[in-house]
Formats: sequence, structure tokens, C-alpha cells
Amino acid sequence: MVKMAKFFGYLLFFAFALALFAPKDGVYFLFEKELSKYDVVISDEHLKEELFSLNVDGLNVWAKGVESMNIESADLTLLLFYNTINLKNIALADILKSYVPTKIDSLEASYSIIDPLHVKAEAVGEFGEARVSFDIVERSLTLKLTPSKEMLQGYKRTMRMLKKDEDGAYSYAKTF
Repeated sequence: MVKMAKFFGYLLFFAFALALFAPKDGVYFLFEKELSKYDVVISDEHLKEELFSLNVDGLNVWAKGVESMNIESADLTLLLFYNTINLKNIALADILKSYVPTKIDSLEASYSIIDPLHVKAEAVGEFGEARVSFDIVERSLTLKLTPSKEMLQGYKRTMRMLKKDEDGAYSYAKTF
């Protein structure tokens, strides 16, 4: 029993030390490199490494050479068993204005070893509230939207692409 407790103690200490001393900016630049394969470029950001997280301010995101969004701040928490990214004050490009409201107040995406096959996200903005789940194995995306009045009245063409549920929310599903 003592050997088992020591083993888990050392394992916990190793996980803690790895999360504490891992080069968080290196992980960020690896993520940025992977995005570049899809013609997505992040520029003008300022990085600040914290104890267990990385704060990034002033992100400009370009997709296929077109400025797509500006993000005021991002907070990446990189732990071995639970990873999150919190984005604040996202302004989408004006080109999307006819499809969706362009202001997103916050977006939080998380990945946990408790549910290793799903990445989950929640967003709040002028569109209302959205919950997203991405199944890694099936490569499927599920969106559940509780739309705002602005979204219901001003973006009827987009709302027609969503399926209305019994509880008044709207859903969308796609497999890649």
C-alpha cells in the first residue's frame, strides 16, 4: 500500500512539475505552426507567461490572406489533465456581418482526460449563447444555440440552416 501511495505521489509531483516548467510559449508557437498548414496566420500578439498559463493579447487572425477576426485577449491554461483557452472580446470581420453578429464577448474551449474524445466550447455574444462539442474520433461537430433577439430578427437566413429543438434552442451538426 505504501509503494502504491509513493507511486501516485511521484506521478502527481511529476505532472505538477511538468505543467509548471513546460515552455508554454513553445506550445503556443507549435499551435500557430499547425494553423499555418490551413492558411491561418496569427499576428501582432503579445505573450506573457504565467505560472500555469500563457496570456496572449492583441491577436489578429488572418485566414487565407483575409483578416478574419481580432481577439483582445486569450488565456491558455496548459495542464496535463485539463487544458483550456479563454478568448475575450472577439470582433469578427465585417465581411461576416450579413451572416452573424460580429461581436463575441467570450469563448471558452476545454479538453479534459476525463472525456478524452471530445473538445467542448461555450461562447456568449451578440448572437446569444452557444455550446459546441467536437468528437475527435467521429470528426463531428455539434452546436446548440440559444439565440438572442438580434440573431432571431436580423439573421433569418442563417437561422434557417439550424434545426429548432423542443426547448426553443437551435442545433446544428456536421461531420468532417
